[in-house]
Amino acid sequence: MMLVVVLVMALGGDARVGLVITTIKNASTLLWTWALFAFFTSFVLGFVMLYDAIALLSLTPWSARAMKLWSGVWLGLSAIAIIVNLAWIYPLLREASPDRFSVARTLLATALHVSVGVLWPGLVLLYMNTRHVKNTYARIASGASTM
Repeated sequence: MMLVVVLVMALGGDARVGLVITTIKNASTLLWTWALFAFFTSFVLGFVMLYDAIALLSLTPWSARAMKLWSGVWLGLSAIAIIVNLAWIYPLLREASPDRFSVARTLLATALHVSVGVLWPGLVLLYMNTRHVKNTYARIASGASTM
């Protein structure tokens, strides 16, 4: 959801942000609740990722598990957000202002959402499950040095 608002601001200014918020808010209470939940959850997950990334630098034992958990939760939230955006939000926006919310802009927003919201956490999850990372954390758990 936040990505939609950021893209709308980048592509068209504050009038579009107001239109997006008003359209979502007036469409349904459930959709507005989802938007607020997704915004708050992504904000919290951003801080979790920052804290965990700092812990990963020092190879803190819990950091690998936490990063895998972060990646899984972010992937789940992104998958649900893509479905909600494509099924409900984009059609509402296109209906509210067809000249401002074209198919090309919808495809651009969806491509950016997939690249940022799905590919990045997916790559993190794959990397954190590699043999090299698992061996490093196993050495740390046994008391050996990392170098």
